[in-house]
Amino acid sequence: MLPLIDMKPGDESCIYSTLLFVDSQATKLPMPAACVTFDQPLWLKAVEISKAAALNSIVCRLDGFHLLMSFLGSIGTVMHGSGLQELMGFVYGCDAVQHMLSGKAVSRALRAYLLIQSALITLLLQRIIPRPTGTQELAEITDDIALTADDVDHLVNLCNSVLQSPQDYNQTDILQCASLQTVDQQLQSIKQQVSASSQTAKLPSCGSSMSIMLKHAKCSSQLNALATGICICKQASSAFMIC
Repeated sequence: MLPLIDMKPGDESCIYSTLLFVDSQATKLPMPAACVTFDQPLWLKAVEISKAAALNSIVCRLDGFHLLMSFLGSIGTVMHGSGLQELMGFVYGCDAVQHMLSGKAVSRALRAYLLIQSALITLLLQRIIPRPTGTQELAEITDDIALTADDVDHLVNLCNSVLQSPQDYNQTDILQCASLQTVDQQLQSIKQQVSASSQTAKLPSCGSSMSIMLKHAKCSSQLNALATGICICKQASSAFMIC
């Protein structure tokens, strides 16, 4: 049985003693680095203590739920003034929106961001999916059409096959689909064109990218995938710097 520290968890001496014990155990094993998971209030203190004490072999990590809360709050801060608050206000109350943008109402915020991301992707897909001849939308999307009717049929058949027999497919097989790769390339191209037009137009593309990372962060927290979580944190840092 490991020794108990008879102190309050939030006490800095308690956190420091815990980090020293973990560091000593990592040295004995030996381990190049030891990962310690904290919730958000303790994580802030642990990071400051580990830096001040030069515990370079200690990696302080947020747990999955608090990582999501921090990520949601960061999105709300970056997207402030973009109209996101007003958009959410059509579905949720003012007080609920404030909690969602601050990262406190996690379930509601997740649903709202995924709905918004789905709507943005739908608008982008309308620019590359061919329409029947004679429709009003045809003139607006002629320059961006990259998918043929065969590509659309292929994607529909792939989707139906995966839904009927998911055990016969893995993520690698699906991502290698040529039609799906074409869709991804064209969506990225349209996002770049929209982002280059103005700083305001850049915000929806930025929000869509953050929502996709939010999905991955949610999956990594459910699977407790440390490597995936670290990779997502790096991508999120880069996205916030760009936005």
